[in-house]
Amino acid sequence: MRKIDKVFVIHVKEGFEDRRAHIQSELERHGIDFEFVLTDDIPDFTEERINAFFSADHFLKDSEVSCSLKHYSVLERVELLKYSLVLVFEDDVFLAQNFNSVLDEVLCEAEKKDSGYVIYLGNAGNKYVTPEEIVPGQILYRKESGRAMDSYLMDSVAAMRRLDYIRTHKGNLPTGHMMNLVDNAVGNTIYWTHPTIAEQGSQNGRMRSTVSRNKRFHRLRWLIRDFNKRYLSRAVFLRKPRKKSF
Repeated sequence: MRKIDKVFVIHVKEGFEDRRAHIQSELERHGIDFEFVLTDDIPDFTEERINAFFSADHFLKDSEVSCSLKHYSVLERVELLKYSLVLVFEDDVFLAQNFNSVLDEVLCEAEKKDSGYVIYLGNAGNKYVTPEEIVPGQILYRKESGRAMDSYLMDSVAAMRRLDYIRTHKGNLPTGHMMNLVDNAVGNTIYWTHPTIAEQGSQNGRMRSTVSRNKRFHRLRWLIRDFNKRYLSRAVFLRKPRKKSF
């Protein structure tokens, strides 16, 4: 089974101590060694650094630029240190109890795939593989876009394609949207897992968001959407009359 060379956690040096404590506890609970990505905070911005990755006409907020640069920094580290496979988390992620065992299955299946892939592990945006797509014994499902940047596996071929494209064409979109554009442009293969094994705390309302402080609103909206996507859609699918196969 192919091994993960490095686990990275996207994090801000100051002002998010609650997230640092959370992610340290969460990953230690699963026995996962990791390295924080602490470069490219807003106070660290330089014109040279931003111009290296962003077009002059971008309208991103500083926080979005910083988040993107941190993910791009992971690509640079893959290039510099010759990693073949990395796992990336954002610092508000929650992992499923069975994370390690399902991840082993993901790695086994990924080993049979062609190089140049990104595998999204979480359910950000309440995005799930639909019931009609599910194949018994299969865990990876090819998609045209990712879920979000909170939890993903990426091999070196995909990383270098992303890095080369961004250096050449520059970015003007938030990280997740930009990566969807890049992956489709360069031919990276995108996979979602079923089941999902990670959840983003700033989306499900369990942690404060950098966009909204209303945790109760986020939590309620998440639960409604998640219940609908995870359970109601499957119930409707199961109630549909099956066509006879003869």
